[in-house]
Amino acid sequence: RFSPSFKPGSMKLRRYKSSVLPNALQMEKQAAGTAAFNPAATYNKVIVFFNFGVDGATAGAQTFFFDDIDVGAGSGGGGGGGSGAVDFESGSATFSDFEGGATALIANPDPSGLNTSTMVAQMQKFAGQPFGGSTLDLGGSVALAAGDSYLMLVRSLRPVEVTFKLEPMGDERTANHSGSGTWEQLCFDFSGVAGDITGITIIFDNGTVGDAANDPDNWTFQFDDIQQTSDSCPVAGPTFETITFDDPAITYTLIGFGGAEGSFVTNDPAGGTNMVVQVDRAAGAEIFAGTTVATDASNNSIPPIPLDAMNTQMTVRTYSPAAGITVRLKIEDASDPTVSVETEAMTTVANDWETLTFNFLNEVSGTAAFNPAATYDKATIFFNFGAAGAPAETYFFDDLDVLSGTGAGGGGAFDPITFDDPAITYTLIGFGGAEDSTVVGDPTGGSNMVAQVNRAAGAEIFAGTTVATDASNNSIPTIPLDAMNTQMTVRVYSPAAGVPVRLKVEDASDPTVSVETEAMTTMTNAWETLTFNFLNEVSGTAAFNPAATYDKATIFFNFGAAGAPAETYFFDDLGGLAGTGAGGGGGAFDPITFDDPAITYTLIGFGGAEDSTVVGDPTGGSNMVAQVNRAAGAETFAGTTVATDASNNSIPTIPLDAMNTQMTVRVYSPAAGVPVRLKVEDASDPTVSVETEAMTTVANTWETLTFDFANEAMGTAAFNPAATYDKATIFFNFGAAGAPAETYFFDDISVL
Repeated sequence: RFSPSFKPGSMKLRRYKSSVLPNALQMEKQAAGTAAFNPAATYNKVIVFFNFGVDGATAGAQTFFFDDIDVGAGSGGGGGGGSGAVDFESGSATFSDFEGGATALIANPDPSGLNTSTMVAQMQKFAGQPFGGSTLDLGGSVALAAGDSYLMLVRSLRPVEVTFKLEPMGDERTANHSGSGTWEQLCFDFSGVAGDITGITIIFDNGTVGDAANDPDNWTFQFDDIQQTSDSCPVAGPTFETITFDDPAITYTLIGFGGAEGSFVTNDPAGGTNMVVQVDRAAGAEIFAGTTVATDASNNSIPPIPLDAMNTQMTVRTYSPAAGITVRLKIEDASDPTVSVETEAMTTVANDWETLTFNFLNEVSGTAAFNPAATYDKATIFFNFGAAGAPAETYFFDDLDVLSGTGAGGGGAFDPITFDDPAITYTLIGFGGAEDSTVVGDPTGGSNMVAQVNRAAGAEIFAGTTVATDASNNSIPTIPLDAMNTQMTVRVYSPAAGVPVRLKVEDASDPTVSVETEAMTTMTNAWETLTFNFLNEVSGTAAFNPAATYDKATIFFNFGAAGAPAETYFFDDLGGLAGTGAGGGGGAFDPITFDDPAITYTLIGFGGAEDSTVVGDPTGGSNMVAQVNRAAGAETFAGTTVATDASNNSIPTIPLDAMNTQMTVRVYSPAAGVPVRLKVEDASDPTVSVETEAMTTVANTWETLTFDFANEAMGTAAFNPAATYDKATIFFNFGAAGAPAETYFFDDISVL
């Protein structure tokens, strides 16, 4: 853009081929035999001649490219004005560094995407003042109109705020780079500001002292192609982030209806400073009593939820007075209520927090199907949906979030088997001493229905129970298992820890097609979720075939036990789990449970967590866990590395990739609200790593924390789906200085 406010001086043309044109077309050094430059003239037409003076027959066919015709800095002959457009292709620029900022021109480290320039400016921020940066001399005075903005290309390896200040006017604006490691164009909106400027001051991470000497990756930045524009900066809409009810900058609006009008933000009933939503469902409330969550009260909306064909699930933490409560989640277009989708999940515990997963591919019968192209920016939750004449009840919820993946895999028709759907007839076929298998009420109370297996005294070692929803061939809908989805989960309730549970899936029409795998109970007389990875088939049984049809499922409790006494087991929620549990490189990664006698678990504590050992579960039973004694006054980075290979303190390659970015760890903390950091890295290359955090929500109770490496901790490297991650370190109370002695436990490091 040529602004009439620019003072004429020189022009430059950014080259595509450096052999074609000089760096600048100096208008005051006109070509011999042509008219001289007239600073008072109007120039509003530009013609570019490639290979001027060479006829086509001599030159032959040639292809040239050009771009970015702009007004250049300086007059080229002394004494001219400056320019609102600057790049660094000439290899020269005048910077005045201050208070720790250090700027130089370098070869473009990433000539791709938005910036294929040869030369760029690089700023490193060293120890000095928090406002350390550099001022670029524009080579003269440049006029800024009241409606103008500035654009600048920036490259950073971490999220960073960039300050852009006009000199000598002193007006400044900020914009943020995402930390993608690629060139991003930032816009600085100076609407309403007018005047003459001679320089631009640039500061990265204003307010924080730099440390490029010790941490160059986090304190080295590049910038290029500074342009003045008459266009306003685009106004980006709010971005969806986990709705936590903790951000003081956000006003959370709750709209209760149908008997749930008593909905408000309050303290966590489990203690701590965490804020949550309390829903008081009145006695005799409507069956559709619900609560809409809004962060924009103008239309009761939230930022658009990032759901699409590959991401169809959300999670909500809930706290219910009973297990077996139906919770419905409805999302819709705030501007068009005809666009919506509803799905349900069931609570499994009473008076405790749990995370429910809502898969919108499994819409409630009679409601609209999920539309991956729709805008969903309104969310409503319904507790005890469908219950008529219920007494007064109080529920809590927190942390509405998006869960990556579809939770569906290949089939689409398979739903977790919950034994609660009155439209489904569940058939249990027991054999070998497990003939007494029936659907009953949950032994812990509530209206939840589960399967009970009475394993007779002296039952066969293969006593088992087949689950069927189609009695004609004792089958279930095809389980969506494939090369990318190889795991299933089952909730079980066992009279003892350490009981082997086998799960077998097969082709109901061809019993020669099957796969079997096992998991071990870790709790006594309590519900727990076991994960069965069919990539780890039982020795001597058929291997998993990702192309096979598996539509029959059989569960065996205490498989292999001969002469056992009579035992009673329960199971529920037999469902699919997205992800391979192996993926990426090796196929050898299994959840780290500290229970396998064939594995030597090594714990390497540091920074005050040296006292880390494998011990018995503090809540009892034979389950083994890791205990971390964090010493009084431990370093802020006190942590524990978990290894199964002591030669390089590694574990099998963790199956993380672009579709699988999350891990879970069960933790036991002395307090709620404790930050827990998980770092995974390449054991052979410590420069390859990613770190993320989660927060404990309960005290002196086991809970499962989810760590999403797509949300890396501020100032740490971004997740690389192509990297090898085979080393894991956990940090309890990360960042806490001068804390007293504390004891933590963790277990079951797994991929979600």
